[in-house]
Amino acid sequence: MANFKSLGLKAPKEFDILWVNNAYAHSVWKLSSFSRFIEGRVDSKDALRYLEPIQIIHQILLKYKKEFAEGKASLFQRVVQGDNHISKHFVGLVSSVKRRMDGQNGEIFEVGISDGSYELSATLHSDPSNVLRTCQNQLIHLLRIGKIFLGQKLHFINQGLTALGNEEVSETEHYFLGCNKNHRILLNYNGIYPAHYSCKLGLQRR
Repeated sequence: MANFKSLGLKAPKEFDILWVNNAYAHSVWKLSSFSRFIEGRVDSKDALRYLEPIQIIHQILLKYKKEFAEGKASLFQRVVQGDNHISKHFVGLVSSVKRRMDGQNGEIFEVGISDGSYELSATLHSDPSNVLRTCQNQLIHLLRIGKIFLGQKLHFINQGLTALGNEEVSETEHYFLGCNKNHRILLNYNGIYPAHYSCKLGLQRR
């Protein structure tokens, strides 16, 4: 934080260590994906230079400029604030996949979806006996066989969003980071299909 403030950045109340950590994670995702893409096409040293600290800091500064200086919100920010709807066609990145076992609900997958700037999670319950969860069982099957995987870009259409109603004390004054864990994407199996690696993340205009 001190290094960023030394650059002369104005520090709005939402600019804190959690924002920097989030921006860092998404910047590394972006640069490592690009580095893997060009690997084999150029010298390995040229590919690795995209992961140098100066490149990561540059990406974080671009995110700072876009959000705080220009006032541009990402898709998920607008969705949570009620300014956009998650049912619209967008491209997201599978940013995390966590599996755990629950005594009552059996196998549970927590899948993080990123819009390039922020992440929302979806909870999938494995329950073959419950026909109402057929959609979730199909998605879990794709995760198991590797058809949906970490780092993959996907098209999303007609998805849903729900609020859990948890009232936890937030560790940050950033609106989205303070409430994103209280929201879950309700994934629609029939509205998900693979996206090309070059597809731009976020809302699709066509």
